Amino acid sequence: MLKQIGNRKNGVTIDQNFIKILENQEFLTSSHLIFFQNVFNKYFSNRRNIFLVDCYFFAEFMPKLTNQLSNDLIDFEKINKIKQQIVDKKTCQSNIISNSANLERNQPIQQAKEEVYKAKTKQKKFMFEIISINEIKQVDEGIFKISQLETLLFQQTLNNDYQKGSSIANYDYAYFPINLGNSHWISVLVYFKEGKIIYQDSLNGYKSDIMAGIERIIKYKCTKNFKWEIQKNTPRQTGVSDCGVFALYALFFLYTRGEVIQSDSYSETFIIRVRQNFVALAKAELNNNLNADQVIDLVNSF
Repeated sequence: MLKQIGNRKNGVTIDQNFIKILENQEFLTSSHLIFFQNVFNKYFSNRRNIFLVDCYFFAEFMPKLTNQLSNDLIDFEKINKIKQQIVDKKTCQSNIISNSANLERNQPIQQAKEEVYKAKTKQKKFMFEIISINEIKQVDEGIFKISQLETLLFQQTLNNDYQKGSSIANYDYAYFPINLGNSHWISVLVYFKEGKIIYQDSLNGYKSDIMAGIERIIKYKCTKNFKWEIQKNTPRQTGVSDCGVFALYALFFLYTRGEVIQSDSYSETFIIRVRQNFVALAKAELNNNLNADQVIDLVNSF
């Protein structure tokens, strides 16, 4: 039994419905992804340096494919505050550049005015100064909302209290959980040192748009040029609703093992057990102070 029904932990309210979905082999919600991602990051971030994004990231970045995610999970007040911070930063930088340009520009202008004054009626001189012209263009972003990237990446950095700068390449790994049409969870794991991208789809699917989106994100922030080996051969599910557990266990596997996921790294039978272990982990996390070893024992217990 839960000591407190509806208690909030790791950004999510843990109630009987949250537990029931896990126990009854139902399709995991965004709340489950957020909760367990935060749990793993809380206990294992000192073991693996992972750039971890929330499960609504792609709902904003690729809405045509993933916009069915519930918007009530998104803290729009926080997002708008971040957007304003970015705008203020750009405005400040623009003012610095503008003031510097004006200082350089004023000197020759003053000299020219003196020459005009000296010449008086000998000839007329007309001087024109272009102060500032800004042209705003509408960008056709197609399936990607590129203009959202800076805000989204900045928010992930803020939420996870990252300290190593803005480049994703400063991390050893990156993890992207993705909801496809509110009917299927997949995850993409980037191994920077190994030069591998693991496209983890427990139904053996593959969407080139998703991979193109991942590559755009990496290219957007990485200062290095990478050559990627894309691996799609990962563990498969035989049930109908375990995709979310597969997506989450891929992150747990990366945090605790640090290995490249192979097709035989874990089985459907094991994942079914992990789902039930997640129930025990959620209750234990809500009611107790855990440590990393206890979390590993809970998740991997038979």
